[in-house]
Amino acid sequence: MRSCLALWFLTLGLAWPCMICDADKKAAVYDYGMCQVADRRHEVVVYLAVEGPVPQSSDFRIWLSKVVARQSKRAHVSTAPAAVSMLLPPAQVGTAVNKVRRALASRGLKVRRLD
Repeated sequence: MRSCLALWFLTLGLAWPCMICDADKKAAVYDYGMCQVADRRHEVVVYLAVEGPVPQSSDFRIWLSKVVARQSKRAHVSTAPAAVSMLLPPAQVGTAVNKVRRALASRGLKVRRLD
């Protein structure tokens, strides 16, 4: 019985997200509805990882939300783990990612695309 209980706790511990890997970052900002809209409109959902010492303050999250909102009408932002998803027309992806990259660079942070 003890071994079964120990195995259950071990399995439970392994199931928690680490918040470090790309899959967890993507999952933090995934929106099924946004993916459906992208499919209907022939647009793409772009996932970005924010790297560096990301502030956990609500002020930073609001600032990041405003930066992303300027590039996309529909987006999600997470600071733990630090990630962004944006719904964009394919022709605007490069420009939008670069603008978000520049804004975050001004705060000492880097952006990496999650594909």
